[in-house]
Amino acid sequence: MTNKLFYMENVNEEYIEERNCYIYADVKYTIRSGKRDEFVKKLLEEQIITSSRCEPGNIKYEVSVPVDSVDEICISELWTNKTEQKRHAQTAHYEKLAELKKIYVEEVKIQSYQVMSEK
Repeated sequence: MTNKLFYMENVNEEYIEERNCYIYADVKYTIRSGKRDEFVKKLLEEQIITSSRCEPGNIKYEVSVPVDSVDEICISELWTNKTEQKRHAQTAHYEKLAELKKIYVEEVKIQSYQVMSEK
């Protein structure tokens, strides 16, 4: 049997909890001009990426840089459920990230999705 995955937006909380859906977050940062490489270096030095990947419930935590923009980065996150994603925001390394964002980031756009499998 093939397991198909699809993405849905804006599904109510009861629906998510009832189905224990994966949560995918696409986080886009606009970085202050000329500071992207320095910001990424700080993410690595502070072990924010590694620490996030080691959290319970984390399936994916990837940092990407666009090929056509020097002042943006994207973090793709996949969590086993909404509870684990919320717990992520209460960690020490998330607090470090918040401090770095004050220094380096001009804008943050977050798009979250519930990922459900079709049985």
